[in-house]
Amino acid sequence: MAHDLDIVGPLSRAFVQQRPVPVSPDEGSYFDFFRHATVPGTCHLFPSSFWQEKVMQLAHSEPAIWHATAALGALHQRSEVVLQSIGSHEMALLNQGLAHYGQAMALAKGLDSPTKVAVLSLALVAIASLLERWPEMHTHIMACFKIIKEHEAHTPSFKGLLGSLMRSDLHAMTLSDSQSPYPYEESSSVFAASRFLASPPVEGDSYEELASELFGLGRAWFLLDDGTLSANALYGPWITNLDAFHRRLAQWEAKMGNYEKTHNGDSELTTRLSLRLYHITFRTILRGTSFGPETRFDSLLGYFEYAVRLVMCLRRKLATADVIGLSLEPGVIVPLWIVCQRCRHPSLRRAALKLLSEANRVEGIWPSHAAMAVLQAVAALEEESLGPVDVEPFAPPDSDTSFLSDIPWSAWSKPQFDIPTTQSWANVPVISEEMRVRDILGSKRVAERQIDLRLLMSSNNSAEPYGMPVELTVSY
Repeated sequence: MAHDLDIVGPLSRAFVQQRPVPVSPDEGSYFDFFRHATVPGTCHLFPSSFWQEKVMQLAHSEPAIWHATAALGALHQRSEVVLQSIGSHEMALLNQGLAHYGQAMALAKGLDSPTKVAVLSLALVAIASLLERWPEMHTHIMACFKIIKEHEAHTPSFKGLLGSLMRSDLHAMTLSDSQSPYPYEESSSVFAASRFLASPPVEGDSYEELASELFGLGRAWFLLDDGTLSANALYGPWITNLDAFHRRLAQWEAKMGNYEKTHNGDSELTTRLSLRLYHITFRTILRGTSFGPETRFDSLLGYFEYAVRLVMCLRRKLATADVIGLSLEPGVIVPLWIVCQRCRHPSLRRAALKLLSEANRVEGIWPSHAAMAVLQAVAALEEESLGPVDVEPFAPPDSDTSFLSDIPWSAWSKPQFDIPTTQSWANVPVISEEMRVRDILGSKRVAERQIDLRLLMSSNNSAEPYGMPVELTVSY
C-alpha cells in the first residue's frame, strides 16, 4: 500500500450533536426516537412531507407502518451506538430492529389501500438500507414503483411519496455492491426514464417540489447512462430522451432562479445549499461525460471547488443544528465521494477527504466511515508513484455564502459554460493516466467491517480502457 494520506486527525463530531442514546425495553421509545430524531435528521437538508407527515399520520392507525417506524428508530439508535462508540448495546438494538421489521412485513397483508402499501414499502426500503441488505432494499424499491405505476392516475397522494422514492432509488444506484448490483434493467422496466421525462414537470412552488424534480432528473440520467454503457439503448429513443433530459434540466434551473427571487432568507439556507450541492454534482457528471480518459476531469477544478465550498458551508450549518448524524435520504456523502474519486488535484481532494473523515454520518446505505476508508485507499494508491505529496487541504478565501450569487441559474445551460476556480495545476504533481482508478468495485463483509475492493485501473491505450486491476481489503 502507498504512503498514508496525512489528513485524518481525531474523529470530529462536527456534523453530529452528542447526546445519550436511550436503550429501553419500552417499544414505544423506538417510535419516539424515530419521531424526534430520525425524522428531523432526515428532513434537515431536504424537506419531505412523506417523512414529516404521511408516515407519521399512518403510523398512528396502521400497525404495520408503526412497526416499520419502530424498526427505524431502533436501527437509528444502533447507528448512534456505532458512530459514538459508547456501549455494547448494538446487538440488542439490531435484534429489536429485526423484530419490528419482521412484524411490519407480516402485517402488510392487512393494509387496505395502495397508498398505505406504498408508504410501508418505502419505509421498508429505509430499513433494509440500514440493515445493509441490498437485495431486499432493491425488492422494496421495485415494489413501490410498481404500486405507483399501477395506481398513480387515481391516487394524487402519491405525489410526495414519489419524490422520496426517487431520492431513495437514486441513492441505491450510487452504491452497487458486487454481490448484489443495482437492477438497472428491472428499474427501467417498472419506471423508465422516458416515463419521468414525459411527465408534467413540477410547478416549482416549494423547495420540496424542486428537490423531487432534481432527484428525478438524476435518476433518469443514471438510467440513460446505464443504457449507453451496457449498449442496451436504441440510438433513436436514447437521443430523444437525452434531449428531453437537457431541456428539462434547464427548465428546472430556470424555476430555481424564479423561486429564489422571493425565497432567499436564512431560514431555508440549508436546503438551498443542499440543492446546489446535488445540482453541481449532477452537472459535474454531465460535464465529465461517461467516456474518455480519467484526465478529462482535470479541467473541472471549478466544479470540484464549488462542491467542496458548499459542503464546508453545510458543515457549519449542521454543526449548530440539533440533528443526529443519520438521514434516511441523501446528504453530503455521495457528493464528497464523487469529488474524492474524480478530482485528482491534491489540495481539493484532501479538503474533500477531510470533510468526509469529519462527517461521522450515516445517510441511507452510505456510512461516512466506510466511504472514507475506501477513498483514502484509492487516493493513496493513485499517489503512490508521486512520492510524498506535501499539500495543504484547500481552504476557501471567504467563510460566508456570498459565492452562491456569483453564478446565476440561467448560466448553467449555456454552451461552454465553466466555473472560475482559485486552484490551478501549476507546480502541482499530476497523477499519470495509467495510475488512476477508473472504477471501484467492492463487496462488503458486514460482520468483519471490511470491504474487499477490486480497483479497475485506467489505461493509456484507447482500445483498452482498463489496465491491470488492483485488489485489496480495507477495514472501517
